[in-house]
Amino acid sequence: MKRTIKAVMAMSCCALFGVAVAQSSGKKSAATASKKDSAAAHKVPKIPVFLGNSELSGGAISKRDFDKIAQDGIRIKGSDSGTILGFTFTYAERNLYEDSAANPIILTDFLTEYCFGDSLSSVIKRTIPYHTKPGDTATYDDIRIRLHNGKLGIGQPMKFVISRQ
Repeated sequence: MKRTIKAVMAMSCCALFGVAVAQSSGKKSAATASKKDSAAAHKVPKIPVFLGNSELSGGAISKRDFDKIAQDGIRIKGSDSGTILGFTFTYAERNLYEDSAANPIILTDFLTEYCFGDSLSSVIKRTIPYHTKPGDTATYDDIRIRLHNGKLGIGQPMKFVISRQ
C-alpha cells in the first residue's frame, strides 16, 4: 500500500512539474516574440557607404589604389545623405615570423581604432602606406551616421582585401 501511494505521489509530482515547464516556456516564447516585433519596429536603416570618391564598397583592391583612396576617408552617396559621425577601422596585416624551431609561420597582426568623423586618424593616414601588402585586409565597420532628418543610421560595413593588381 505504501509503495502504491509513493508511486502515485511521484507520478503526480512529475506531471505537475511538466505542466509548469510547459507554461513557463509558452510565456517565454510570447515575450520573445513581442521583443522581436518591437525591435523590428525600431530598426535602424543600413546606408551604403563608399571609400573615398570612388564607387568601391568592398572586395579586392590593389595596394596602390587602397593607399591613395583610403586617405580620402569614407562617404555616403545618394538620397540617404547625412554626416558620418565615426567608424571602427580594423587592419589585419599578415606577417611572416619564425617559431623557436626556426619554422616559418604566417601570423596576422591586428590594428583597430575608432575614428571620429569620416576620415582615418592622421597617424594611420601617415603609416598605412608602409604596412599595406597583398593578402592584408582592411575593414570599416560600426559606421555611425546622422541623417539630414536628424535620425541616426548605420552604414553598411566594408571589407577590402589588398591584392597585387
